[in-house]
Amino acid sequence: MNEHVDPLGSAILQLREGSAGLTRPIVIENFPFGTMLDEGDICEMLRALRDHPQRELLLRVFIGSRQCFQSERQVFDAPPEGDSGLEAWGTQMFGPERWGCTIYRAEQLNPQLAERVAGPWKTLKAGTAEENCSQEIFVFAGNYGKTPFGVHEDKEQGAAVHFHIGPGLKRMYMWTQEAFEAATGGTSTFYDLPAIAHTAEVYEIPAGSAFLLPADYFHIGETEDYSAGIVVTNVRLPEARLRDMAVSRFLDCLEPDGPSGELGEEDLSRTLGEMIGTGGRIREAERVSNAGFTPCPLEIGQTPEPSANTRFRRRTAFPLVTQDDAISGNSGELSLYARGNRLTLPESLLLQELADDLNTLQTMTWGDMLSRLETEFEPDAAAFICRFLLDTRAIEETAHEEHADD
Repeated sequence: MNEHVDPLGSAILQLREGSAGLTRPIVIENFPFGTMLDEGDICEMLRALRDHPQRELLLRVFIGSRQCFQSERQVFDAPPEGDSGLEAWGTQMFGPERWGCTIYRAEQLNPQLAERVAGPWKTLKAGTAEENCSQEIFVFAGNYGKTPFGVHEDKEQGAAVHFHIGPGLKRMYMWTQEAFEAATGGTSTFYDLPAIAHTAEVYEIPAGSAFLLPADYFHIGETEDYSAGIVVTNVRLPEARLRDMAVSRFLDCLEPDGPSGELGEEDLSRTLGEMIGTGGRIREAERVSNAGFTPCPLEIGQTPEPSANTRFRRRTAFPLVTQDDAISGNSGELSLYARGNRLTLPESLLLQELADDLNTLQTMTWGDMLSRLETEFEPDAAAFICRFLLDTRAIEETAHEEHADD
């Protein structure tokens, strides 16, 4: 008898296989996601909004069927204090009208949630057409009835999994593109659900269930009673947009020449193909190092550094990436990517070896990491590199007795 069965891992495999590799809708009831996410994660996100520099872009509050900016400001000022009681908080905050909160790119507000999701999500995508997609986390909470977005298709999203916390029932109305065109005469967002509801595939999603919504379906969700859920969705961008983003990322990474802040002639003479190739490699390194999630804003901490004997190990789902980005030709520089953040340093064999050793999940002490780097870097620079790994959450403290050969 196997005493080490992982219920979540088994359920993730069932979700992948039951959806035919993320291509068919499926509901799995009693899905064991409680070790990965819960209502407390949503409370944490709402509290984190207060200090996030892009908070206005991440939160939408709907009262009735209209977005309410005043209510969004109220959430910033008075988020839930504990890790439960969202329904009571919402009723007190928004009153008797139907309300709904939607949080976009929620991984930026709760990096611990992204860390718990990353491993299972990699397993879910493995071997599918969306294996190399990035992903984002969304939150829906409230008693808003039908979502105010109308029946729509998420054109740049792949498969999405709704982890339905509840307690209310969620209902999803879905149409293939052909069925939607037959029902509405077009492919534009459609707001009169009663007129076409009888033509939909309908999936009921009880509390505690996981529902996989494949790409390319028109859909609308409905929750007549209060409920909350966390949605993880793959992101599928068209090639033209990926090229534009690669060029933009390349230009972002260029270092201006001199005090004028202008770019050098050599940089500006790079061909479009070089910009796309280099910018694409940078974006891919950022994606891989953060397991496909958008990174949180980075702040190097001011807290005292760990003791020399404190042991650390790389977080399993987030590999370190090192490469010569060749932004300015043969630069003699090495870029270190940790949790989607990029640090460019002088080329260093020891830094490469340190990253390689951490990628094997070898544990090492803070003092070991510093001493290895100080062979090629000044002490302040070596300490900064280690703080970069720590403050990006690329490495985590381990038990003192835990060693690489355990």
